[in-house]
Amino acid sequence: DLSDPVEIVMDPDPDNGTIVIDMHIKNQPNRLTVLIGSAFTYQLFVINNGNHTAEGVSVTATIPQNVSYEGISGEYIGQVAYNANTREVTWLPGDMASNQSELLTINVRAENEGLASQLATVSARLTDSNPADNQSTASVEIIALKIPNTFTPNGDGINDFFEIRGLELFPENRIVIFNRWGNEVYKANPYKGDWHGNGLNEGTYYYVFEARLQSDRWQTFTGYITLIRNVSR
Repeated sequence: DLSDPVEIVMDPDPDNGTIVIDMHIKNQPNRLTVLIGSAFTYQLFVINNGNHTAEGVSVTATIPQNVSYEGISGEYIGQVAYNANTREVTWLPGDMASNQSELLTINVRAENEGLASQLATVSARLTDSNPADNQSTASVEIIALKIPNTFTPNGDGINDFFEIRGLELFPENRIVIFNRWGNEVYKANPYKGDWHGNGLNEGTYYYVFEARLQSDRWQTFTGYITLIRNVSR
């Protein structure tokens, strides 16, 4: 038998019912400058800013060449795998509801000097309404503690101070400078890189620099520094 007439009403939704999501990722290091041999972290923060559940969310982070991967710390959802050949960390947090946010902390160790830039991306099965915020780069400067053996305090604005590269990483430090007869000519606790040899003659001086490491242990560095005032350029 034929049914009664049925009225069909078209959905006025301009998106024709298409479900879209908006995944957003932030990639932040816990420190902007680290010393060679030090451990630090990259923190990946992902959130679904859309109004619908994001299915099959996947996050990928590429570990820089000048750091070594040491694993994941803290609580996280889903699964994490590391591919040593591609240096990629893959995080599969699963489906994420609207406004749901998750965090992953990646532990690494600084191996070589330079800028350690890590690129992280997030994706999902559904169309993302704002792909511009689907990737984020975090950069950390890796430096070595370098104590020079020469400086030229002649007032020309170039190499006028006994500057220790990486000094800012050791806020707890102390230094003593001696002349060649073993007499103390300068001391500071802490040292701020501002010694310019005022009142001293050209020549070789000796330093004892001590710094408290992250392990809470004090380490001593000794050596010589040559003070030169007359420099021809």
